[in-house]
Amino acid sequence: MRKVLVSLIPIIIMSAWLFGLRVLILLAIVTIAGAACEYAIMRYANGKNAKVSEAVLVTCFLFTLTLPPATPYWVA
Repeated sequence: MRKVLVSLIPIIIMSAWLFGLRVLILLAIVTIAGAACEYAIMRYANGKNAKVSEAVLVTCFLFTLTLPPATPYWVA
């Protein structure tokens, strides 16, 4: 998963250059919400042994890249 995250970095940089910093803010919101949901579900399922996997970060990055730049934050 780390290789996929590293390969997505140039795409995110280019999208931030083309569409502005709103893309990075949207990425941060989606990543925080995704990681929080993953942690909550894993905490419920596994108790104190909850871990957030790297797969949720890949999912959040790809989800953000599929959204239009003018997407409201609450929709993401």
